[in-house]
Amino acid sequence: MVFQHRYGSGAVHARSLLADGTLGRPLVAHCQTTWYRDAAYYAVPWRGRWAGEGGGPTMGHGIHQYDLLLHLLGEWTEVRAMAARLVHDTESEDVSTGLVRFAGGAPATVVNSVLSPDETSRIRIDCERATVELTHLYGHSNDDWRYTPALRTSQPPAPTADVPSSHTAQLTALLDAHAAGTRPPGSGPDARSTLEMAGYTGLQWRGPRDFTGGRVFGPETEGELMGTQGPWLAFTGEHDDVDGHSTLMFAHAPRNADAIHTSHWFVRAEPIPTVAFSWAFFEEFALEGGESFEYRYRVVVADGAWDREQVATRLKGLAW
Repeated sequence: MVFQHRYGSGAVHARSLLADGTLGRPLVAHCQTTWYRDAAYYAVPWRGRWAGEGGGPTMGHGIHQYDLLLHLLGEWTEVRAMAARLVHDTESEDVSTGLVRFAGGAPATVVNSVLSPDETSRIRIDCERATVELTHLYGHSNDDWRYTPALRTSQPPAPTADVPSSHTAQLTALLDAHAAGTRPPGSGPDARSTLEMAGYTGLQWRGPRDFTGGRVFGPETEGELMGTQGPWLAFTGEHDDVDGHSTLMFAHAPRNADAIHTSHWFVRAEPIPTVAFSWAFFEEFALEGGESFEYRYRVVVADGAWDREQVATRLKGLAW
C-alpha cells in the first residue's frame, strides 16, 4: 500500500523513540487532516461519488495521516465515529470525526475535513516523558517534528539524517525488501489495520506537480476514467521549464482478466496526478487462510506526447 508518510526520517525516528520507551507510555493522541476543497473541485463528475472515489475525505484524504498515527501507536482495538455532509453536493461525507482506542490503552481523536480554510495535517502524541508533534500539509521533513519534554526530563535525541516523507522513500524500502527476499513494509497485515478504517487499495503511481491537468485516455475513451475498466490506460503530461512532454502507459497482463477480483482504474489528473490498478475499488474481497492471488502489470515511460494509436501499437508489440 502507498503510505508514504511512514517513510520520512522523522517518522522513523519518532517510532523508534516510542518503541524503545524513550518517550514513555503513550497516553493520549490527536490526528488531524483538515484541508479545503471548493465547489469547483467537486464539479468534476467522479469526485464525491461512491462509484468514482469510493468514499470521502476519510478514505481519500485523511487515510495517510491516520495511517502514520497507527504506525506510531500500533494496533487499535476500538473505533467510534461520526460523519456529516455539511457543504458539498456529494454522496459521501465532507467531514468526519473518530475516537480510537489503542491496544496500549491510549485514546485518540481523528478529524478529517475538506471544509477547513486554514489547511493543516497534524499528529500529536502525549507520552509520560514528552509530547511529540508533527505539523505539515502534504509531506514532512525533520523540521516539521517537535518534541516537548516533561518537567525534569531531558530533550529526546534528534534524528541523524533528514529524509523527507515521499513515494521515493517508500519505493526504496520496497526495493530493499525485494532484494532481501522479505515482505515489504506497509503490506499484508501491516496495512490491513489502516484499510479497515478507510477502504481503498491498489498499486499506485503519483505524478509530479507539473503533470497536474494532464491528458488521460484509454483504448476507446478519454477524460474521466475513474472507476472504469480496460486493458490499458495512458497519462500524458507537460514538464515545467522544458519544452517537452512524457507519456506513461499502464497495462494489465491478459491473465489479469481471470484474477480472483476484477480491477478498476483509480485515476486523477487533478489536484494530484495519479493512476492505480485498483483491485478492490468498489468493495472488499476476502482471502481464505492459505489462499493467495497475483496480478501482473506493465508501466512504460515514453518521451513525448503520444496519441492513442502510438500507445496501442507499442503495447501490442511487447510480449508478456
